[in-house]
Amino acid sequence: TGKRGQALHFNGSSYATLARQSLPESFSISLWVKPSSTAHGQAFIGKSDSSGDDIVLLGYYSGIHAKIQNDGDSAESITTNWQHLVLTVAKVNSTQTDVQIYRDSKRILHKRCNGTVGNSTSLWTLGTDWDNVNGTATPSDYFTGEIDEVAFFDGVLSKKEIDKIKNGINVSDYETSFETRATYTSDGRFLK
Repeated sequence: TGKRGQALHFNGSSYATLARQSLPESFSISLWVKPSSTAHGQAFIGKSDSSGDDIVLLGYYSGIHAKIQNDGDSAESITTNWQHLVLTVAKVNSTQTDVQIYRDSKRILHKRCNGTVGNSTSLWTLGTDWDNVNGTATPSDYFTGEIDEVAFFDGVLSKKEIDKIKNGINVSDYETSFETRATYTSDGRFLK
């Protein structure tokens, strides 16, 4: 099953980890989500430090929510249908990051967050957030539903690129479509 292939199913007490990778200060994440519930407090994807403090978080917290460090915001309610989400993250300066959320190619949030991603090599997780409980990373905010087609991109995707991904560009084309031909400014904006 899944939007485009074999989706991961999360039962409200499970999660998946992705390879340890450090991302540039400006990047984008694309994924399809189909929540089974619209309950508050569900993490789709995130990266936390070793004690459980958030570095990056995308989930549902009284709206589709993005967070960098301890600063974030929410926009629009979630539905139980398949929806394509894109999180773009662009470092502005040594203390601030611009964050945007797109749902089904429509920008629903743009926020300047106080905090930066930094060069963390901690794990990315799907389907849970991590909280700092007495200095120990503890999983929380489990997601119930399906997640499919998770992809990371160097730099901030343009609206045109987001449309292409939503409309079914082949995953194997990502490298040639977005990395080889793409030109980015020093602040991570796509030029071509």
